[in-house]
Amino acid sequence: ASPNGATSDNNGSSGSDSGTKVPDNDVPWLRRMDNEELDKTYGRLTVMDVDPDSKAADEIFRQLDIVSDPIPSRTENVDCLAFPTRFPTGEGGLNDNRRKKITAAEYAKKHVYSADPFARCNIEWMFHLADLKEKRTMDEGMFGVMNAKKQSDKMTKKDLSNGAKDADPNLLKKVARILAKLPSQKNFWMHVRSELDQMIHEYGPPTFWATFSPGDYNDDELHEYLVKHSGKRDAASMTTNELIAGDPALACEYVQKKFDALLEFILSDAAPLGKVVHYFVRTEYQTRQMPHFHCLFWIEGAPIIGVDDPDTIMEYIGKHISCKLPDKNADPVLHDIVMKYQTHKCNSYCLRNPKSFKGKARCKFSYPRKATCKPILFSVESSIAAHKSGSYKRRLYEIERQKCEERINDYNPILSYMWKGNTDIQFIGEHSASLVEYISKYATKAPKSQFDEFKADMFVNDDSSERSKLYKLSMRAMKSREMGAMEARNLIMAEPAVKTDAHFQFLNAVFPCKRKRFLKSKEALKDVSDDSKDIYNGDYIHVWYPCRPISVHALSLYEFAKTYERVSNSVAAKMKDRTGLLKLQGDHGYMKKREITKAKPNPVIVYGPAYLDPFSKENRQEFFFSSLMLHKPWLQECNLKGDSPTYEAEYNRLKDSNAALAAHVEGYFSRKKIKDSMAAGVEAEMPVHENNDGNDNNDDTELNGDHGSDYFHTVRKQSTIETEEQLQEAVDGLSQDQRKVYDAFVENADHYYAHKKQVCTCSNFKPVTMYVSGFGGSGKSHLIKILMAYQYIRSEVKKEPCHFLLGAPTGMASCNISGQTLHQLWSLPVEHGYGSWTYKPLKSGPLNRMKANFMNACGHIIDEVSMISNVMLMNIN
Repeated sequence: ASPNGATSDNNGSSGSDSGTKVPDNDVPWLRRMDNEELDKTYGRLTVMDVDPDSKAADEIFRQLDIVSDPIPSRTENVDCLAFPTRFPTGEGGLNDNRRKKITAAEYAKKHVYSADPFARCNIEWMFHLADLKEKRTMDEGMFGVMNAKKQSDKMTKKDLSNGAKDADPNLLKKVARILAKLPSQKNFWMHVRSELDQMIHEYGPPTFWATFSPGDYNDDELHEYLVKHSGKRDAASMTTNELIAGDPALACEYVQKKFDALLEFILSDAAPLGKVVHYFVRTEYQTRQMPHFHCLFWIEGAPIIGVDDPDTIMEYIGKHISCKLPDKNADPVLHDIVMKYQTHKCNSYCLRNPKSFKGKARCKFSYPRKATCKPILFSVESSIAAHKSGSYKRRLYEIERQKCEERINDYNPILSYMWKGNTDIQFIGEHSASLVEYISKYATKAPKSQFDEFKADMFVNDDSSERSKLYKLSMRAMKSREMGAMEARNLIMAEPAVKTDAHFQFLNAVFPCKRKRFLKSKEALKDVSDDSKDIYNGDYIHVWYPCRPISVHALSLYEFAKTYERVSNSVAAKMKDRTGLLKLQGDHGYMKKREITKAKPNPVIVYGPAYLDPFSKENRQEFFFSSLMLHKPWLQECNLKGDSPTYEAEYNRLKDSNAALAAHVEGYFSRKKIKDSMAAGVEAEMPVHENNDGNDNNDDTELNGDHGSDYFHTVRKQSTIETEEQLQEAVDGLSQDQRKVYDAFVENADHYYAHKKQVCTCSNFKPVTMYVSGFGGSGKSHLIKILMAYQYIRSEVKKEPCHFLLGAPTGMASCNISGQTLHQLWSLPVEHGYGSWTYKPLKSGPLNRMKANFMNACGHIIDEVSMISNVMLMNIN
């Protein structure tokens, strides 16, 4: 349309002198509207009733512009400025002058523990405290990275003051070391996995793998706890869902305390799983924010697959693991727990791609599990092969199971009584540790992030300092993942993401050119002369071990680090009696013998670099150098090779006389041999896949009146409800609010098809538009699944045409409900920026697919609708 409102013909001339609009069917309907009509259209497309004459469309939909600049996060009193309702006088913030000074960590904890529920119930405040905690941790990592320099015998304090450059300019490696202190980052979990691997090497394979998930919304004890401590007057009349959403930190505290009590019970003399000698626990957060706990337990005297006979192993498993459905009359409490928490119901998460199994969806957890009259132990190779192939036909073992117990998850009755939530326990003790390798990957997987990769060219044109670049990259990575309120609470309260009875001492036994040392603090360097080379902090490799007294010269570095730990100079200065200490030569202080305490109940695990591979030509000599450094006594590392031509030759000379050195190297080769043998066995057990019917690559969609396209076929196949009785049972389980939405949707769909078949000819039919909202975990996605089950029953069981269009704005959101993205569903162009959308006619292929999809569609369900702009809704319309 031209500015005066008239349309232009193909020659560019005005269509009418009077300014009247000439209809042009080639122009999209949106472009043919004047401003008044457009305002009314905006009004019709809103969820709420809006009088289009009261406000202009841009006033209704436009977000308010914030004219002021944001407050810098490093502002001294940022908390007072950002939360004026919390600090109305501008006082009482973190950096306020107090008679008694408190740390930032104490400040945050006092707020969370306060009787005033503001800090717990105000999510923005909770995330602000969590953000401060992450920044403090990041600053600690930054300090360590900036003060770590490669060893140089020539560097003096003067060189350091003049800005001597680090020989390693790799910025991204430094960022990785900074992020290794944050549990929300991938690098943290890489470090945890290396420590877990050392536990497995030191203690052997763990016996049990267990996961504990809270009962949350079905937990009566949680509801009672929240009512008692939430401080809300109407708490007793609120549902558990509402209480959790209103005070997630309090709910998280309950779950955390409950698990801590359960873990204490497992480790106690009650020994429900046997005597636990070692354990590893990782806290992970579910999509609905609730924490759940992954555990590995090493049990004293437990049998091992590959060492003990199968009957002994299955008898042991049967003693601790059950899948029985207790008698309702004999044990009503456990029966209720098993039915409520241990009975598996398949959903879109556990069902796999139907194309892999000729159109039939399969559960990744192998449900329903086959009924067996006696326990069976399969080979480890076949179990791993089944997992890798995605068939899930064979587990490691099957315990005795009746037909009615095919969907019951394995559990321990005593722990289920105690936990009153979902428990999953599996026996994984096998000599090759191949199963544990899969488990350890899962137990230490990093949280999902939108920024997993750093690119080397990120700061090509950035002239800022190295510290500034490190800060920018670290902040970008830190802000790239979502964090729930419960995770924020645990971060603030310093709840460890990993709990274990083991403690570790890492020795960086690599070539000297690869090692770094930490500089002394600025305060300590003040007393050092400019030409002094004493600018580094002490450590085992460079100071403490080489300066050990003659009485312990026979100890290797490994034995010395396992036996002795450092005593700080300040502690040693306060001690009147130092006879129990080991004085180092020179002025390098004291060491003391490690003691078994409640905090450290086991000897320390000493380990070196795990990435050195003797089968690699590049790393072979460094592997033997590392082995000699750890297990051959030495005073100067330059003499490690002795008179031998290579480090490998020196190892061969000493292996018969040095048992620890030989065991270290041969243990590596032995594990590699077992691993290769297991890999060959798994490869032999891998199933041979046959091609499907050959139609997988056919992208053409015929337009017919059957049941639409493959999209609907896939969605239908992912429903676990297959009969009208199962659907009715699921509908009866809906809450009152869910049932209202379900009934309105289904009633409108039935009415629509009645009109389409001309069974009903009334004039009362009107499409229903509903906006359904609720906090996370209130059951929106579950309601969608029940509606899709209704579609399945109607289309597949009753053989009546029925389709619901199921979409969401992002790939992740659409995947969660087994739907499509709105761009794919409606063939919308992906364009960025404001006002850039233009109408584009569809080509014949996409047009036919859309027609097939929409042939019998009677409703459109959009999940995560709050992420959709009014413009996209208008484009869909």
